[in-house]
Amino acid sequence: MKSRRALSLVEVVLTIVILGLAIPPLLFQITASVQLQEAALVQQNLTALASERMWEIVADHANPTRGYTYVQDSAYPAETDPGGLTGYSRTTTVREVDPADYITPQTDSGIKRFKIMVTGIGSRTLVIESFVAQLPGTGG
Repeated sequence: MKSRRALSLVEVVLTIVILGLAIPPLLFQITASVQLQEAALVQQNLTALASERMWEIVADHANPTRGYTYVQDSAYPAETDPGGLTGYSRTTTVREVDPADYITPQTDSGIKRFKIMVTGIGSRTLVIESFVAQLPGTGG
């Protein structure tokens, strides 16, 4: 019969020390990786929600039954949990602006500046701004 050799106390302690030194950096890397993936997902959701609203405004502007006059604050109310995404909010502001600087408010200028702000988990925020113009001879 063969005898089995048991581990000595020194070998067991050395193994525990090596594992104790190796495991924390591995856990740190795993945690950092999860945080990066979460941040990427939040950024993706922010971008999707802002883009969705931007294309909604562009489509409304191009729609012959809606057009330029439809694009206003009241058509795009503030939302909590838009698209069923808990922890997100989306607001849209629309202002008619001076074509000389695109900032100064000016009624009947024919240029509307819209700003879409989406806030998500961890107070991450994405803002998109663009313009629509009243096209001569059309409703939009």
